[in-house]
Amino acid sequence: MSVYYFDRWAGWNFGQPQLVIWGAQVDLENDGHWKNRLNNFWRNQYWLNGFHLTDKAMLAAFEQMNQVLPQTILAYPSSLYQFAGFLSDNGLIPQWNLKGIITSAEMLHPHYRALAEIIFKAKVHNRYGGREVGLIGMECAEGRMHINARDLYLEIDSPDPYSEPGEILVTQLNNYAMPFIRYRIGDIGMLSDEVCPCGSELPILAELLGRTTATFRTRTGTLIHGGYFTRQFYGLKGVNQFQIIQETLKHCVLKVVANREWTEATRHHLVQCLQKALGEDVVVTMEFVEDIPVPASGKREYTISKVGTPDTD
Repeated sequence: MSVYYFDRWAGWNFGQPQLVIWGAQVDLENDGHWKNRLNNFWRNQYWLNGFHLTDKAMLAAFEQMNQVLPQTILAYPSSLYQFAGFLSDNGLIPQWNLKGIITSAEMLHPHYRALAEIIFKAKVHNRYGGREVGLIGMECAEGRMHINARDLYLEIDSPDPYSEPGEILVTQLNNYAMPFIRYRIGDIGMLSDEVCPCGSELPILAELLGRTTATFRTRTGTLIHGGYFTRQFYGLKGVNQFQIIQETLKHCVLKVVANREWTEATRHHLVQCLQKALGEDVVVTMEFVEDIPVPASGKREYTISKVGTPDTD
């Protein structure tokens, strides 16, 4: 029930039409189950498969939504960004009078949020959760990520969780059969002690820095959020897709799906950015590929670190 409570912050309400741009394999496999059909019916949801966002599928969804007039959108951030980009590129302007947009399951990058709010003329509310423990937090109207203290207790494994990021630990309060106690969900974050202007007294997660496996480490022990690397690609011509893999403290692999605008200057720029952050002597191997597959979870992995601790290598 907490999902319903928090989704109302974004304007969702029972029975109002909602466009869902999703693609988790387990959801797709169970789509024909009677429970899923009943849930889609009473929640009045219309699904666009985030795994297969072809031009044909996105156009069909846009035309259907012109008739349905959804009140909210629930989507993967990357799928929402791709759909918004398709509408923008083709001069298709939604006139749906959305109350809000809910994103979840991936990092919501600033340029994803910006484009979605421009195209759909609605505020994006980021939702944070996991299949193991359910909804962990959601953004309010003021843009603060409030922790779902109704269902769980969240800790930061850090000497000072209000100033120094650390791994997020979650303890469930409503699972009496097999509860998770101080479960390391695999993300890095930091708390805030501010009083939110929205009026909610729920605690605030000040920063959500992404997966521990998406956070890079240097030989000096410095943690570098994967967002630093993805920002280097904002507005960069010549790159359709990318993925950065930190194999060791001394070696990174940069996979690129390049287009005709790719140049050697682009290569030089990207290598310099990686070495500036990780160390000038770090070896960067460039691999040109035709596609970077989306894993079964449906979550695009832009940065992957295989380094466990600073003294692993």
